[in-house]
Amino acid sequence: MSKFILALDASQLALYQTCPLQWYYKYKENLSLTTAHTKDAADKGTLMHFLLDNYYTLRAQDPVGNKLQQADVAIQKFTTEATILTLFSDTQETRELEAFLCKRFFLYVQRYMSDDFNVEIKNNVLPVELGFSKLLYEDTYVKFIVEGRIDLISSIHTQGLYCWIDHKTQSKNYTLYNYIPQFKTYAWATGYSYGIINYIGLQEDKDSSLLKRGFLFKRNLIHFSTDMIQAWERTMLNIFFAIYRKLTITDAPEEVFSVVRNDSACAGAFNYNPCQYTYICEEFNTEMKQRIKEFKYTVHEPWTPWRPEK
Repeated sequence: MSKFILALDASQLALYQTCPLQWYYKYKENLSLTTAHTKDAADKGTLMHFLLDNYYTLRAQDPVGNKLQQADVAIQKFTTEATILTLFSDTQETRELEAFLCKRFFLYVQRYMSDDFNVEIKNNVLPVELGFSKLLYEDTYVKFIVEGRIDLISSIHTQGLYCWIDHKTQSKNYTLYNYIPQFKTYAWATGYSYGIINYIGLQEDKDSSLLKRGFLFKRNLIHFSTDMIQAWERTMLNIFFAIYRKLTITDAPEEVFSVVRNDSACAGAFNYNPCQYTYICEEFNTEMKQRIKEFKYTVHEPWTPWRPEK
């Protein structure tokens, strides 16, 4: 008998907690709306991450180098390779967005010139965009693996500790809950008791008033107690077993997931912004459901965060 192997990342764990049926459609059937609206905000965040990744890679390779020069190299790479065109069409608006992102990134580097993250190569491992694949549980029948990718690892010299860093492109005034599944998963996977949310606001600031008032950038240090990390490990294990049982208990797992769908998490068919799977989860005729999947949805390639990008 072959062993059942299940790998989940923090996004999957969080989505399953929100609604098991959403998890099934997104991560088991790999469905996405063919006519889904563009994700401009997420795409802008991706581009800013690209700039930050390149900058901190240079910082790790040359920790005592000139930070402004390293930032300039990162920007040159970003503009020369026209990275923005991988997500946006070549228009004047796109070029203006490119200039805006470069300006915001350079302001970020200037803001933290004297107190930036300590970035160093440790055991020949570059501390930027670190993928992980960590065993959660294994027995005769199953093997559960938690995956992920961490933006940055930094040392906190004043405390002699290491912590993970996660870049968020929300404004300073928009603060995430410190203990979302993503952050608890990072703390569990690394074994680090501390993490930092690195907020980089991408809101317009034409008169520099937000910059002058200190509203563009913020860093939030989070502590994770041993009890919290252990509790999250138990929660992850419960989610893994719940998914395992639903996927293996029957030849028709979609019906099993439908039974436990979370109605309170569904915006509904008549809401202006419904869940993208409302079209199929509200349809009970099997034949019609399949037609809707074929007509409205595209099957995308599964994404494994810890594997190197091609």
